[in-house]
Amino acid sequence: MDKDALRREADHQGREYSRLVETERHTFFNSAWWDTVRRATALWMMRQMQRLLPAESAPWDVLDVGCGIGFTAFEMARLGHGRVRRITGLDASENALALAGELRETLAPRDASRLLFVRENFFDHARGPYHVVYINEVFEHLPCAEDVFAKAAELLHPGGLLLISTPNRERLANRLRTAARREPVLLDPLHIKEYTVREMRSPPGAWSVEAVTGRQIADADALGLALSLGLAPVRRAVAPLVNALAHNRATFALGAAAPALAAEIFVAYRKKGL
Repeated sequence: MDKDALRREADHQGREYSRLVETERHTFFNSAWWDTVRRATALWMMRQMQRLLPAESAPWDVLDVGCGIGFTAFEMARLGHGRVRRITGLDASENALALAGELRETLAPRDASRLLFVRENFFDHARGPYHVVYINEVFEHLPCAEDVFAKAAELLHPGGLLLISTPNRERLANRLRTAARREPVLLDPLHIKEYTVREMRSPPGAWSVEAVTGRQIADADALGLALSLGLAPVRRAVAPLVNALAHNRATFALGAAAPALAAEIFVAYRKKGL
C-alpha cells in the first residue's frame, strides 16, 4: 500500500476516534472491570519484556502506537520502575492526547515523568530506536498488516519486541453466528480488518512469534447470543445477567486457555537480527 494512502487512512481513524474520547474516559477510567482489563494488559506486556529482552538492555524505551487517552501507557508507567526509561505515546487525535495529558496529572510524579505524548501518524514517526513497540487494540484500525510490521521493524532495535493485542475474528461470538448461518460481524464498524489466531501466528519473514495468548472467551457478545438464542427482545432482557457473567476474572483464564475462541488475541513478536 502506498505511503500516502496509509497516512490518509491512519489520519481518518484518528479523526473518528476524536469523537469518542470523552466516552472512553468515562468507560475506561470509572469502571472496576476496565481497571482489571487495563492492568492485565499492561502486566502481560511487561512480563513479555522481562522474559524476552536481555536484562542488560534495561532501562527500555517503549513506543505505544495509538495510545489514545493513555489506556495502557499509564499502567506501563506504574509497572516500569527501574526497567522502563520512557514510554512514548503516539496518537493522531489531538483530543485524545489533550485528555491523556490531563489524566497524566493523576499519576505519581515518578510515573508521569516516564511518559511522553506525541501527536503524529504512526507511518510518519521517525524517532527511536525502541526496545518495544506495542499496539493495543489499534492493529485492526491500521491498513495493510505488512506495512505495520515493516514500520515497526524500522523503529525497533535488532531483537526488539512488537506486542500486539487485537480482536479475534473467529471469537466465540462469531463462531456462534456461523453455526446459526449468520454473518460474522466486526467488533467495531471502524475496524478495517480483524484477524484470526492462525493469521497472527504468520508474521512476515523478519519476525519470530514468541508468545500467543487470549483474553475473555465468554465475552458479552457471545453470552448474549447464547442466552437469548439470537432473539433481540430476549437479549435485551438478559443483558444485566450477560454483563455480570462476562465481566469477571474467570473469562480471562478461559481466554488464555483457548486463544482460538477468545475475544482478544495477544501476540509477542521478536524482530530478527539479535
